[in-house]
Amino acid sequence: MNINRPIKFSALVLALLSLFALTGCSSSDVKEDTEFQYKTQLKAFNSCDELSTYLLETAELRQQLGAYYDTEVSVLGDPQQSGTTDVVDSTSTTSAPATETSEAIGDYTSTNNQVSGVDEADFVKTDGEFTYIVTGGHLVIIDNWPAEQSKELSRVKLPGNTADLFIYQDIAWVVSNVYDYVYVDNAVDSLLSIAPRVSQLVLVSIFDISDRSDPQLLRETTVEGYYVNARRIENRVHMVTSAYIDFYPLIQSEAALDVDDLLPVLTDKQHIDDEALASTKTELISQCDSIYRPETANGTATISLLSFDLNLPQSEIQRQTIISNSGTVYANQQHLYIATTEDNYWAWLPVLEGDEAPKPGTTFHKFSLTDQPQYLASGRVDGYLINQFAMDEYSYPDLDDPDLNHDLLRTVTTVSAWWADGIPVNSLYVLEQSGDQLVQRSMLTGLGKPGERIYAARFMGDKGFLVTFQQIDPLYTLDLSDPDNPRVAGELEVPGFSTYLHPLEDGEGGLLLAIGREDNSIKLSLFDISDFANPVELFSQLVGSGSYSEAEYNHKAFTWYQQEQLLALPVTQWSYDTFLS
Repeated sequence: MNINRPIKFSALVLALLSLFALTGCSSSDVKEDTEFQYKTQLKAFNSCDELSTYLLETAELRQQLGAYYDTEVSVLGDPQQSGTTDVVDSTSTTSAPATETSEAIGDYTSTNNQVSGVDEADFVKTDGEFTYIVTGGHLVIIDNWPAEQSKELSRVKLPGNTADLFIYQDIAWVVSNVYDYVYVDNAVDSLLSIAPRVSQLVLVSIFDISDRSDPQLLRETTVEGYYVNARRIENRVHMVTSAYIDFYPLIQSEAALDVDDLLPVLTDKQHIDDEALASTKTELISQCDSIYRPETANGTATISLLSFDLNLPQSEIQRQTIISNSGTVYANQQHLYIATTEDNYWAWLPVLEGDEAPKPGTTFHKFSLTDQPQYLASGRVDGYLINQFAMDEYSYPDLDDPDLNHDLLRTVTTVSAWWADGIPVNSLYVLEQSGDQLVQRSMLTGLGKPGERIYAARFMGDKGFLVTFQQIDPLYTLDLSDPDNPRVAGELEVPGFSTYLHPLEDGEGGLLLAIGREDNSIKLSLFDISDFANPVELFSQLVGSGSYSEAEYNHKAFTWYQQEQLLALPVTQWSYDTFLS
């Protein structure tokens, strides 16, 4: 497969040296007295030649920034970023125990999802009657009922490390991470018929589980790169993957570049009735003219959005790919956002262009979730997100036209000016789509007290909740009812800090449950937020010295059973005295 003409790197180096020579001239000669401005909108490539040129130019720019960053950090010290993007870990959800009556079979918990109607991938799912688990490289199906006779119905071995799954009617969708997979040359029956250019692959396996005791493999799809996250909305699964493209050998050898030698590929194997009828094809995840790039570069990695129709599990996989660093995923039933950050190298781009200081920020790429997902718009704010709960889309009615709504993105970020030994700055932004741009509609900055940064965030309709921390734990309530004038409504100071906030369905929206830490212990707090301007801590409980829980940083490990008003958490407690004994 050769879909483009090779580009010689040496010619590009000369062009880039000329470009950087210009940027190195005195400001009086070339540069106007204006700050560097990021351009976040995505543009499609017109050809593979254009894609080749962009990738090599961006790789060379990355080397320039790397040299600059290494020099500055040796003087300033390592940067302390204000937040982290969410990391996809093995997640947990605890099924509530069924009672000893057959009518209770319909009462069970599900994955702790951020948005109602948007299922998040998890390593365990249940429909009440059956439990489905991916663990230790297996898909396991358990018959739950009756409880005293629960048993394993089936166990299917899968390649690599199983990570997450979805269950939709009689279909199981399973994703696995495959590392250093060994491919057999010229083996028709191997999972892939090509040698991988990367050491990490994403494998999606789709099963017909109409017979829970005998799952039938329908499809295996392997994607070069690593698994970021996934959402299911009714019958459609939207998965985000990312792949790093290593240009260093090309830069060193001045080799010719073939795009199809570098871009991540997808291999799809359909199973029809039996193995003898299986069909396999390998192709780029996205062709050159279907790949998008930001106008201001922030990496040579690829982010791909792949959509599967579980009603037609062997139908075409819809795909979108952008050239960018990876990031955090948020989705509701209409839109999916990928929030990408300028890492420690790309944050220095404004300095390379003449500004005095780095400008770390987050760019949001918005996609529609139709049958064929489409890129819509992009926008950028200063600072980093703590996790996916730091962003949320809400539909506001138009004041002049009650039949018109505006879908607005709300997000909270922290900027930590480590390069100037500055204090963190926490801000709320409200962004609105205008054409292919997400433009700032309003902003509320200076949240928290000096020195504090964001530790937890949650949006609930036209309200928001924020926890900042340095020595105490201020809980802030945010009134977002007027998107043009967001404001802090109330504040409560309590010891410790919270890392996850969970609204309880108490009928009035008046309770908020939080998990965090205090004095080297898990801390559980229950807040009364019915008086929005005056939140009150009704109850708090320390689990014990040396205790910690995955639920502190992974919301899927937090299970609230509404009917019985029960909270389930995985807890580990470490005691120094116990260790010595």
